[in-house]
Amino acid sequence: MSFEGVTVPWLVTSKGNTSGSAGAFSQDFVYTAQPLKTVHTAQSVYDWFAWETGKNGTTQDPEDPTAPVDPRCDRLPKVFTAEPGEKTGYFCQDIYVGCTDDVQHVEWNDHAIHVDKRGRLSFLA
Repeated sequence: MSFEGVTVPWLVTSKGNTSGSAGAFSQDFVYTAQPLKTVHTAQSVYDWFAWETGKNGTTQDPEDPTAPVDPRCDRLPKVFTAEPGEKTGYFCQDIYVGCTDDVQHVEWNDHAIHVDKRGRLSFLA
């Protein structure tokens, strides 16, 4: 199977019985199909990270000084596959800005893009 030109491998199994003789033949099969990789679009990753950080790509909220500034992600392929339960090899970042004793601190935080066993995205610190 393919999506937007990206091939997605599937594991398809069948179980069943055949019975009868020539002329009176029947087959009862049950098929199961499971993708071996999940499909993600760059836009869905960008949108989900922005949602998760609560910023939707805007600057720091003066009402919440702990909110990240300018969440961003690596340049991702338009469509890519990932193995369930694995890191994708891509990252998103956020910047935390703080001030202690009149000294401004800027900290970049990398979050590995991870796909859980069910194919859902998460961002690991």
